[in-house]
Amino acid sequence: GSSKKAEPAPGLAWFGSSKKVEAPGDDLPETPRGPRPWKAAAVGGGSWGNTVAMLIAQNTAELKDWDDEVKMQIFDEIVLTEADMYGIRELTSGSSNGTITLPEGGFGTKLSEIINTDHENVKYLPGVKLPEHLKAEPDMEAAISDADVVVIGVPDQFIVPTCAKMKPFLKPSARLILLAKGIEFVNDKLLPVTEVVAHELGFPSAQICCLMGANIAKEVAFGQFSESTLGCRNSDDLRWLEPIVSRPFFRIGTVRNVEGPQMCGALKNVVAIGKGIIDGMGMSSNTIAALMRIGMKEMQGFIL
Repeated sequence: GSSKKAEPAPGLAWFGSSKKVEAPGDDLPETPRGPRPWKAAAVGGGSWGNTVAMLIAQNTAELKDWDDEVKMQIFDEIVLTEADMYGIRELTSGSSNGTITLPEGGFGTKLSEIINTDHENVKYLPGVKLPEHLKAEPDMEAAISDADVVVIGVPDQFIVPTCAKMKPFLKPSARLILLAKGIEFVNDKLLPVTEVVAHELGFPSAQICCLMGANIAKEVAFGQFSESTLGCRNSDDLRWLEPIVSRPFFRIGTVRNVEGPQMCGALKNVVAIGKGIIDGMGMSSNTIAALMRIGMKEMQGFIL
């Protein structure tokens, strides 16, 4: 029987079978950077997005060519703090029938207020002290309109709507560093998420970079030794951006390519799931080693 052809993912019908992804290399057009001091910003205040924004803020404070302040655009959730919970308990304990009357405005504090006042993301990075010059900003325009580098830290499924919100406010010369791990399968082709970002924003592919690795956000945030790979199409951008994401405990490898790091970043999770299954079955270290070798070989096949 005939097999049904895979439908394009929502928002990706533009990617036709004849489209070609630009080959990496320094022959791609170089978009001039803005004047110094350069500004960095981030979009997405989840655990990994906030962690990378924190690393960048630590670096901008030390690098003379960069503005200290880093703005992080977040969805401004209402969070119940310890003070809020104490107030609720007090009201409840004073009620004779179990019902309470909420104070005007209710309970809860905006996450942006907590981050900017207490310098802690209590929702996604509890216990991690954030730099005072890392500012949470709910408004997209205020967060990114003057940024020379923007880190996109939202999950893969939110990339398209997030790009739509960013597009009116980005500098044409801005470089973007993508953190999302994922691969789109459109019209029988594997599509790296950097290409989705480039299309949605109308940016040259050369301006979209990626930061990929096997990291647990909170471990990086607490300064445990980790490493990741920064992929850019232009060597100059690699030399420019590596210092703002690298820390003594967070080492950065660089590669003049974005497809390879993204494929590895996504496909490693398949191997990791297999490793967990083998562990659960109580199989030997030899079996785990075989899985890792075969898995890496198959990953190489996707990339090459």
